[in-house]
Amino acid sequence: MLYDTPLNRTHWGSFTFYDRIDYTKLYEIRLNLIKQFPRLRSKVIHFFGSAYFSEIPLATAEKAIQKVSGIHTKRDLELFCDKVFHEPFPKEGPLWKLFIIDDYSPTQSLQISILHHAIYDGLAGVFLTWMYGEEDATLLPNFRPISLLEKIYLYAALIYTLPAATIKIMLKKEERNPINNGKPLTGVKKMAFYDDISFEIIKENYKKSGSTLNDYFIGVLSKSLKDYFQVKDPNKVYHTVNLGFPINLRSNYPKKHNEVVLENNITAADLTIPLIDDVGSETRNITRIIKKMKTSGEYFANSIFLKMGVLLLPGDLMCKVNNFITSKTSVCLSNVPFYRKPLYLKENGVLLQNEIGFLNNNSDIGVALAVLTYGEKVSISVVADVARLENPEELALIFRNNLMKG
Repeated sequence: MLYDTPLNRTHWGSFTFYDRIDYTKLYEIRLNLIKQFPRLRSKVIHFFGSAYFSEIPLATAEKAIQKVSGIHTKRDLELFCDKVFHEPFPKEGPLWKLFIIDDYSPTQSLQISILHHAIYDGLAGVFLTWMYGEEDATLLPNFRPISLLEKIYLYAALIYTLPAATIKIMLKKEERNPINNGKPLTGVKKMAFYDDISFEIIKENYKKSGSTLNDYFIGVLSKSLKDYFQVKDPNKVYHTVNLGFPINLRSNYPKKHNEVVLENNITAADLTIPLIDDVGSETRNITRIIKKMKTSGEYFANSIFLKMGVLLLPGDLMCKVNNFITSKTSVCLSNVPFYRKPLYLKENGVLLQNEIGFLNNNSDIGVALAVLTYGEKVSISVVADVARLENPEELALIFRNNLMKG
C-alpha cells in the first residue's frame, strides 16, 4: 500500500461477461462472497506509519456494489473504466468496487470488478472465480512450483544475490525506457482491450516456436513494441526494452481457493529483452534469457529486497528506491492462465462467457498489459498513463494482430 499515490493507484480489475442474468440474482451471489471472506468486509487504518485491516459492517461493504446502465459497446466500457478505474477507494469502505451491467446486450450481462492490489491479483482472482462452481482441481491453470535450488537461492539472496542484483539494476546500461518521454505521470489513465483472439491459433504458434506459452507472449510483446516504435518514431532504432512481469514463488500447489486469496507470494522481475522481428524463430532467444534469469536467483533477491525494505526502511525512501528501479521498465506484463473449461454459476447454471483482466502499474512504469486465457479464448488489455501512451489502443491493436497471425 506504500506505492498507492494520487497519480498511480495500485488496482487490479476485470470484466466478467455472463449469459444474461438479472441484476438482483448476481447481486445476491456477490453478497454471499462478501459474507464468506472477512477481508472483503475490511477497510484500512493507519497506525504509526503502518497499515492494518479493520472490519466494517456488512451494510457498508454492500454499498460498493453498484448497478450501471447505458453501457452497451466495447468503447463504452473503455471510456467508463477510464473514469472509474483510477479513483481512490473511500477511507471508510472496502478496497474493492463492483459495477454490474445486466443489460449490456440482449444476450450478455457484465460485471466490472476493481480491487486494490493489497487484497487481489490475477492468481487470487482465478481462485475467487472458482467459487462460482465446484472446486475441481482439473479446472485449475498449471503453474510452476519453485524447486529446491530456487529455495536455496531465495534464502541466500540477502547474502549474495541481493547486493549483486541491486548493483546490476543501478548500473544498467541498456536503453532506459523508450516509452518514457521524460514527462511526469499525469494520473490520467486510458484503457483498450480485445477479447476475440482464438487460443487455437496461439497454441499452434507457440508450439512451433519451441517456447513456453508465457515466453511466447513475451516474444509477441517484444515484436509488438518494435512495430509500435517503428510506427511512432520511424527514425529511431530501439534494440531492447526492460520488461516487468510477476513471478509466482509458491512452495505448495493450493487445493482450495481460501489457501490462495490472502496468501499469494509473488515478486516482480525486471528483465532486459531484445526487440525482435520474427516471433516464430526469435522467441527461443527470449526463452534462454528467462531461463537464465530464473536460475540466477535475481528475482528472488528482488522479492527479499521488497519485503525487507518495507520492514526496515522508511516508507518514503522505499518508494523512491522502487520508483528508481521501475523507471527503467518500459512495460509491465501480466499473463494470467484462467480456467481451461467454461465455468457456470453454481446457483443457477449461468455461463461465464469470458473474463478480461486489466491492471494498473505501480511506480513510474506507466504502461501495463494483461493477457488472460479462458477456455479457448485469449483476451488482452492495455492500461496507460497518457504521459506514456496517449492512445493505448495503438499498442493494443498491434499486439492483438501479432497474436492472431503469429
